Amino acid sequence: MGYIQKMVLMVITVPFALAPGGLISYLVGFENATFEYSMLIPVAMTALGTCAFIFHLKTKTFYKLYKKDLPMPKVEPLFWFLTISFGISFIVVSSYMFYAIINMQQTRNVDDIMWQVLALCSPMFVFGIWTVVEAFYLHKLVIENKNKTRHYEIDDIKGNV
Repeated sequence: MGYIQKMVLMVITVPFALAPGGLISYLVGFENATFEYSMLIPVAMTALGTCAFIFHLKTKTFYKLYKKDLPMPKVEPLFWFLTISFGISFIVVSSYMFYAIINMQQTRNVDDIMWQVLALCSPMFVFGIWTVVEAFYLHKLVIENKNKTRHYEIDDIKGNV
């Protein structure tokens, strides 16, 4: 089940990673908007998303290796950090958007606002939580796998098979 989840997360990461930077590129390139420093946030989210995709590519076999009690390859700690940062950035941005949309109640119908929240903020929030939880869970599996591998090596030295 973990491998399928990893593949789904990898496929979903691509549009979530490319959308913020693509939106800024469209606004600056085609709508002639002036570039502001606040536009660096979506660009940074795209950079983090690219690193998260690379992380998912490197760790896609971890669930299969864990089931077979085989040693897992090492992934640089920077990729773990950037993937968790990517998930947290989506949690923060979706929470801020939720807050901003709810505060616009005075100008719009409440039903319209709730649909916007459900359609826009909820998938972003769920994706952010899913990314962070999966990274921490995978890290836990890597540590368990290291301990198992060490015990097997000790048993081989002792002669216990």
